[in-house]
Amino acid sequence: MTPNTIDFNAADAVETLDTLLDRAIGYDEFKCDFRAKYSEFRFTPDMRLSMAVAPLAFDGNHVMPGTQPVSSVTDVTDHALGQLYSKLGPVHYGSGSAKTLPSEYLDGFTPEQRADILNWTLKKAEHHTWRRWGEGSVTIRHYRDTTRAILDGNYPRVPNSSLVRMMRDAIADRGNDIGDVKLIRPALDTDALVLKVIWNDLTNGNDDNLRIGVMVRNGETGNSALELLPMVQRWSCENSITVSQKVSRVGVSVTHFPGQSAQSLMVQLYANLPSVMNASADLANRMIEAQQVQLPRFRDVLTGIAIEHGWKNDRLMDDLLDSGREGGRTKAALVNAITYAAHQHPAYDDFQRVTVEQIGGDVLFADQKWFARMERQGELGKKVAV
Repeated sequence: MTPNTIDFNAADAVETLDTLLDRAIGYDEFKCDFRAKYSEFRFTPDMRLSMAVAPLAFDGNHVMPGTQPVSSVTDVTDHALGQLYSKLGPVHYGSGSAKTLPSEYLDGFTPEQRADILNWTLKKAEHHTWRRWGEGSVTIRHYRDTTRAILDGNYPRVPNSSLVRMMRDAIADRGNDIGDVKLIRPALDTDALVLKVIWNDLTNGNDDNLRIGVMVRNGETGNSALELLPMVQRWSCENSITVSQKVSRVGVSVTHFPGQSAQSLMVQLYANLPSVMNASADLANRMIEAQQVQLPRFRDVLTGIAIEHGWKNDRLMDDLLDSGREGGRTKAALVNAITYAAHQHPAYDDFQRVTVEQIGGDVLFADQKWFARMERQGELGKKVAV
């Protein structure tokens, strides 16, 4: 089965990424961000968010000079509401508390009652002593007439459109060096981006065609880290293999940490892009070497991984892992099993699949101590302390 790809040479890649960029920019036209103090917004009796705040400049962290406050009343997503519950937790429970407002409890009230409770807490937040700079305000992100996120006041806003533009320019600059280019299942919606760009055939002795490339992931609503990572694509199937930055020490994986600017994050990405593009070849070599590493207790290791990640009672996941190993009992078969399940399991969307693919890719860097712990977990049927 060939992957769901867009196949072209480097020149066509730029044109196709231009189309994706146009889509991202189209989403941007309906986005608006605000930095608001807790005194500047309230909930209406039907649980809509009401405020009158000047919008932030799209490509910066400050209000544009001369910009007047914009009055708005918007619906609020469950995601954004959960973020606000988390931020108001210390107001109710005391400074330093990690507790959030109890969502299940609040959801039991009528909209008008819940609005009254939240407005009372927001009023209390105006006089709260915050421990960190920026906690006394929030960044409120709109898409059309909906509040899609309520984040820290100094949240660095990296638009998905900027990341698509970065990859388009990188391919344009290195087109002659990387040859044919493919996009693997590009995913872009109003809030999130996953962009996998691959090139170069690396055929090993088993005719298992590998291509190398990079993966970019971002979430604009606090739902994903900003990542630029090396990747390998198995061309005989749809398996994408990425490795977390924490494991490989290559690339960028950063939470949108309050206090960082969007500009500094983009500088990090541009600075790391050449090394990430080169590191993918090393990842491919690790995959080739892993095909020679036999795992005598393969089943115990696979079961241990399922326990580690909460898949133990998922019968479909168990079947997919078994199918994905293609009868093998090697380290590479273990990687294949996990990455196959990542793109076949219907519970995962395009953005969640990348997280599971990283679990598979991280196996290539795992040491004997890790394998021994997975074996033990599989044998005992429960988690073993690290």
